[in-house]
Amino acid sequence: MSSHGFQRTPFASRLLRHAMRDGARRETGSPDSSTSPMFDDWQEGVHDWIRRQTAELVGKGGIRLHDYVAAVNSSMVFGFKLFMPFREHGASSLEELLAGALGSPVQVVSM
Repeated sequence: MSSHGFQRTPFASRLLRHAMRDGARRETGSPDSSTSPMFDDWQEGVHDWIRRQTAELVGKGGIRLHDYVAAVNSSMVFGFKLFMPFREHGASSLEELLAGALGSPVQVVSM
């Protein structure tokens, strides 16, 4: 643990390693694909605490993963990380968040 009380999670450490390798690849102009910022498995890009639920949704919900879902900067995985907590914890938390941001009441019809 650092002097500030911060301890990097294993997920954050993996993400940082990918970002540093990709940065080095870009700086040198290296075409080496082994440094590509990709996770071994797309689920590694999803936070541990929603990984199982996300995999179940993909498996049972008929969601087709795109070819680059394992990319560190995958927009699809970003969407999972953004919306799965609301799916798991109900519409009221999403309604509260949106109402606060918009300044008016919001009703989430379906999740």
